[in-house]
Amino acid sequence: MSLDIPAIVLKHLPPSIAPQDLRPFSRSLLLHEPTKSTLFVKVATGKNVPQLIGEATGLKAMNDDSLNLVPKVYGFGYDSNDRRQACMITDWFEMRGSWRDEQHQRELGRKLARMHEYRDEAGHNGRFGFMVPTHCGETEQDNTWEDSWEVFFRDRRLGDLVQRIRDKAINQSWETMKTQAIPLLLSEMSPPPRPVILHGDLWSGNVGLESKTGSPVIYDPACYFGHNEADLGITHMFGGKHHGCDYLHQQDYKLCMCRFFERLL
Repeated sequence: MSLDIPAIVLKHLPPSIAPQDLRPFSRSLLLHEPTKSTLFVKVATGKNVPQLIGEATGLKAMNDDSLNLVPKVYGFGYDSNDRRQACMITDWFEMRGSWRDEQHQRELGRKLARMHEYRDEAGHNGRFGFMVPTHCGETEQDNTWEDSWEVFFRDRRLGDLVQRIRDKAINQSWETMKTQAIPLLLSEMSPPPRPVILHGDLWSGNVGLESKTGSPVIYDPACYFGHNEADLGITHMFGGKHHGCDYLHQQDYKLCMCRFFERLL
């Protein structure tokens, strides 16, 4: 058993992975000798622990609904009750090439549609939010549960950011947006929004092409249960052009097309 593997990682290995079968070859990568597969290890301490908790919880939630789209979580836990240190053990994705060609964007659309399928048993109880805070970059997201998508997106996403910025001009613009634009775009949507698991930060830097399968994968989530349009809006903003057609074809739940493109922008 190598002393190079942190004790907290050894503590939270799943029963299917024996410590003596692991060989570290970098600070964050372990080779599982029997399968020749590579595991990714992330250890967080102090103020970074909540961010790792959110990431691991989000990956687990996405794994329930994804088709080899996100890293599988093999282990996660804390060193003690005070949560001063935590670790996460997942698949390692070796990236190659670009996912931006039409073929791979369409494949990403199909996989996202599968992940965005509504499930009653997903843990949301019909509400929008998440079990723990998650982070978009270094920014902690307010995932307080709300019964309404309009209220959640208005108060827990846009409104929360406006409060953090504390700019007088932005505050004035926000009051107009809150009373005019938000109701116009988000009230009385048909069909009504349903909570599904979202990646939450699906910009181009969090998408890659996995070398073994040649398929698109996503990682570094900022998950929450929200309306599926939110993920589509971020991919569209960062240059996704071809995934939408295959996404819509896979969805048995039709999007609200009234002001759809205004919401994406």
